[in-house]
Amino acid sequence: MLSYVVLYPRAIPGVIVGIGFLWAFLLVPGLGPLRNTIAALTVAFIMRFIPLGFGAISPSILRVSSELDRAARVAGASWLRTMMSVMVPLLRPALLSGFVLLFISFLKEYSSALFLVTRDSEVIGTTMIQLWRQGNSGPVAALATIQLVITFVVLLVSQRLLGARLHG
Repeated sequence: MLSYVVLYPRAIPGVIVGIGFLWAFLLVPGLGPLRNTIAALTVAFIMRFIPLGFGAISPSILRVSSELDRAARVAGASWLRTMMSVMVPLLRPALLSGFVLLFISFLKEYSSALFLVTRDSEVIGTTMIQLWRQGNSGPVAALATIQLVITFVVLLVSQRLLGARLHG
């Protein structure tokens, strides 16, 4: 049941997510000060891309036997100790690859950020849209190149950390 609930945000377009978070920050008491912050963008991005992260790590979680958890519990380990000593080392490659996928998705996301940004909390995508609307194609190309270089560096570093080979 949880796997189906986690996949629901995938069906919602990013613009709708941005509008929904804008209305939530405007109408829910106490959330107003968070509206124009990086924290608001982070929560919106996480909600938008939960299905991607879940899809990256769920096969690895399903491969780990529940008997490992039970064995650690029988040996006297707490839930936290079991997670840190048994599950995290087994899931480290999946967690790292999920982080890389989410980082790249966050880096290129602009649709859910359109309604949540201000001058103090801009992201690359919304900055590129603003510059394009003003007719400044040179800075847009420069930002796109920077975005491409950041993506390439993150992929290269993650390849080294995971020990993955691209060929052969």
